[in-house]
Amino acid sequence: MNGTIDIYLKGDKHKTPIFSTYETYDWYDGVILGIGQLNTSNDFYLFELVAFNLTSKDRIFELIELEFDLSEKIKIDINKSNPAELKKMICELYSSYKSQAYLLKVKYIDDLDFNLVKIDSKHLRYYDSIEKVVNQNDKSSQKWFSFFIS
Repeated sequence: MNGTIDIYLKGDKHKTPIFSTYETYDWYDGVILGIGQLNTSNDFYLFELVAFNLTSKDRIFELIELEFDLSEKIKIDINKSNPAELKKMICELYSSYKSQAYLLKVKYIDDLDFNLVKIDSKHLRYYDSIEKVVNQNDKSSQKWFSFFIS
């Protein structure tokens, strides 16, 4: 299933945003957490903010692919659950995820100017609040941005 997202690995100027549609589950001066459907297929990805440069407004999102049934279950659970249940569910998903993962560097989730790189799922980290993303130490934050240095 991952093959369709791989077309975005080359270049940084695209004709369409990476997602044709997305649902936002957390927000702070832009999306923090959501589920998006790829513009090029029916594949769904959970995306979560892991780094935010307050000066340049560059954001780094982790992307993990979701089976359709799981994406629908998360959408239903989110609409009826409380934030603590949602955080627990996503934390469990991240801790058990073993497939290909990606990082997306973008100013806003629906921009045409973005970069995408593959990462090993061992690098995944779930931040359960914007405070933890913004207040992570420089070394930790720069780790995310270093994936985009060629």
